[in-house]
Amino acid sequence: MAKIYNKYHFGKHHLLKEKKERVDKKRAAVFVCFFALSCLFFLLLLRAPYFDIERIVVRGLKNIPREEVVAAMGVTEGTSIWEVSPPELEERIMALPSVKEVRVERRLPRTLEVFLQERLPVALVPYQHYYLELSDSGTFIGIRSQLEGDLPLISGLTWGRMEVGREVPDPIKKEILVDIMQEVSKLEYPPISEINIYDPDNIIIYTMDGLEVLLGGKEEISRKLAVLGKLYFHLDQDLFSRGYLDLRIAETPVFKSFSEKNN
Repeated sequence: MAKIYNKYHFGKHHLLKEKKERVDKKRAAVFVCFFALSCLFFLLLLRAPYFDIERIVVRGLKNIPREEVVAAMGVTEGTSIWEVSPPELEERIMALPSVKEVRVERRLPRTLEVFLQERLPVALVPYQHYYLELSDSGTFIGIRSQLEGDLPLISGLTWGRMEVGREVPDPIKKEILVDIMQEVSKLEYPPISEINIYDPDNIIIYTMDGLEVLLGGKEEISRKLAVLGKLYFHLDQDLFSRGYLDLRIAETPVFKSFSEKNN
């Protein structure tokens, strides 16, 4: 038997469909209005004086002036805290040669907090009429007008452009210096006054007491310095002005007079 066409049933279905479409349009309109109001509220929030930056706190400073960090950030008072990007500020601060690590955080409503770790100088390099501060990564991070403090002096860097923000121009000597300074930093005694790296295969160091020590090349540098630390207090300091300690072979350290130096 054929199914009877029900015109009333068709009309009800059509009305339900139209009703659903009207509801969907109303919901869409409400969503658009809500979104627009949210955007407006967010824009007003960005410009609200309540969130204008009043303080920039920098933690971890030892040698870098606070003003230098703030200037690198490029943030002025009155800027909304929502308009600055912590990752972007971190990138700007990391451009400073003396900065090793940095993290910037918002402290609502009006403070930026900077957590900073500096690169500290481990040696000084004479250049022209001043001294460059050298970091443990082989980068020049500062400048001094005169020799002061107890940092060892690096001699024997004879060529290349040297200035703050640049690395030691000689890549071979830079690598050797980084290795040596890491080991020297572990050495409690004796204090080192100078490291001569003119000839990378014949490195010479001098202690604060004037003892000259021949290390040879960078091979086994850690072991050689360990031997120096053990022997130092057993040496007669009255002999330091008359001879040197040969540690080119760590297993057979020898104290020789200067007359034997070329033997």
